[in-house]
Amino acid sequence: MRFYYDRAQLKEKLGDYQGALEDYNETISHAIFGQPFWAAYKARGELKDKLHDYKGAIVDYNKLIEMYPKDTDPYVLRGFAKFHMKDFMGAIKDYDIAITRSPTYVKVYYQRGLAKRKFKIMLEQWPISKKQLNTLTKRY
Repeated sequence: MRFYYDRAQLKEKLGDYQGALEDYNETISHAIFGQPFWAAYKARGELKDKLHDYKGAIVDYNKLIEMYPKDTDPYVLRGFAKFHMKDFMGAIKDYDIAITRSPTYVKVYYQRGLAKRKFKIMLEQWPISKKQLNTLTKRY
């Protein structure tokens, strides 16, 4: 299992992204005693994110959250993927969870601010009244 993970890391550094994905898949499929190798899910999700496969990345981050629900990183990573998919409300919710768990994680505050700004810009482009817009943006 470790062999495939290490080789995937090397392939990724060399730019062989497809080969890296295949080796991350092998790492996950050869989990010891049914326990998935969490680092492989995280690395595969980050690689999918890099390759703009945001839905695939979210699947891996969801698995990480399922395995380690109290960990902050999967929420941050899933928030990044949702942000790239223009799911700003989903990103904001993930960033809120991450901030609750790790209040000193400064980068998440910045990302949440960006998501809120993008969400507000998106709402401003919709044909709604100014009063409705203010109501919606106050919530986020």
